[in-house]
Amino acid sequence: MSSQPNHYEALGLPPTATPEQIKRKYRELARRYHPDVNASAEAANRIISINQAYRVLGDPDRRATYDAERLVAQTPRAPRPQARPAAQQRQSAAAREPDGTVHFDGFGRAYTRPKAPARKAPPPRATADTQTKPLARILSEAKLAFINRDYTGCYKLCQEALQINPREAAAHEILGDIYLHRGDSERASTAFSYAVQFNPRNQSAQAKLNRLMRAGPAPAHGPTVTFTRPAYLGAARGRTPDFVLAFISMLAGGIAIATPILIAFFPGSPSADGLAWMFGLSYNLLAALVVGGMASGVLLAFYGRMRPFTEEAWRTVRDDGSRVPAPLAAILMLFSLVWFYGSFLLYIGMAASRNRFSPSILRAYAVSFALVIVFSIAYHPTGISAWAATLIGGNVLFPAVMYGWFFGDALRLRGRM
Repeated sequence: MSSQPNHYEALGLPPTATPEQIKRKYRELARRYHPDVNASAEAANRIISINQAYRVLGDPDRRATYDAERLVAQTPRAPRPQARPAAQQRQSAAAREPDGTVHFDGFGRAYTRPKAPARKAPPPRATADTQTKPLARILSEAKLAFINRDYTGCYKLCQEALQINPREAAAHEILGDIYLHRGDSERASTAFSYAVQFNPRNQSAQAKLNRLMRAGPAPAHGPTVTFTRPAYLGAARGRTPDFVLAFISMLAGGIAIATPILIAFFPGSPSADGLAWMFGLSYNLLAALVVGGMASGVLLAFYGRMRPFTEEAWRTVRDDGSRVPAPLAAILMLFSLVWFYGSFLLYIGMAASRNRFSPSILRAYAVSFALVIVFSIAYHPTGISAWAATLIGGNVLFPAVMYGWFFGDALRLRGRM
């Protein structure tokens, strides 16, 4: 027996329940066993298990992980055959696994870590384990391995599944996800094509294949970044030379350092600048915030380990092919023009509700916070409403940093996506 709690039983629902049924049942049970309504000891225990069950089943990602673990625990495992010698296992694994790991540097270049040459091994034969283990269990273990980022084990499990049924669409789709993770867009396209061919109703594989088709074929010299090609790079041809990127990096660094220094010596007068007088900010400071924010955003795109802007902040299509009502960056930037700190709280709330935080967007907020402090200190010695730079300086800085990230991606990924 598995020690894993049965969350479906806690809510009184079958494993096939829809998200709407789960939410409706949770609200019904929560009202019935809430401590304010039912003060019994049994109700206190029930409400704990009910909340735990909804925390897992109410989130699509957690539910998928829970279902995979539950199926693995419930399916009987056949005894493993006798292990082969370690040298033979390494040789066979080297022959079956894809090429070496693909890495990308700050300018979007792709290179592959060389692997030691290995002799070609014969294709693996079906063992007693693969013959007796159910196909559904193998696929569940493969999905669980992919969720846990055990990509080597996931690849081997997919190969086992394809030995049993070479037309298994789910195994081909998981292989495509592995190739995407490794940066091999050509193999990923082939795997997703097989998944769609063997199961024309597989909308997830079809959406991933469409994204790769929009990204275009990989150049002949090696693999490339496998993210969707952004619209602003559609007409770009050729790569930005490295010396141009180096020059832009030095220029952006100089601007980022010079703008706070210049504003300390030339702060300007808000009382003589019309509308800026209402906020206590001079036009000199506003211009410095825009220029310094954009320069910092470019440096962040080059050296901040940022994912492509269109994938993290400007996605218009979800993985399942459905349209996004509004890009995340547009919402955050428009809200930041009203109040920067409110924009940050809005993002934290949205990310917490989905349990998906973007390290790239958090880095953009961190850089904006740091720039607010720097410019507030530089503006302070003049005695001209320095508090205003602290309170509303981020309203200008954050959109400027985001646009600098966007512009930096257009330079560093030009011809590389």
